[in-house]
Amino acid sequence: MRIIASVIARARTSSVEDCGNGMYKIRVSAPPEHGKANRAVCKILAAYFNVPVRNVRIVVGATARKKMIDIDGADHVAT
Repeated sequence: MRIIASVIARARTSSVEDCGNGMYKIRVSAPPEHGKANRAVCKILAAYFNVPVRNVRIVVGATARKKMIDIDGADHVAT
C-alpha cells in the first residue's frame, strides 16, 4: 500500500489522522534532525497499520514535510 503523508515534527503528541484518498496527517514529537522524525513516522505508521517497522519505507520526501510512504502487508483499513 502506498500513502501520501503530511508530517508535522516537534508536535506535542504523536498521532495519525486519515484524511481519505490515501492521504494522512502524521504528528510526531521527534525533531526533524538526523532522521529522528522519519524513524518516528515509520514507527507510528507500523503501529497504526499493525505491521513490523521494517515494512514501512519512505520512498519520496525524506527531507520534506510531504512524503510518499510504502507499507508492505497493510490493508487499506487500519486497526
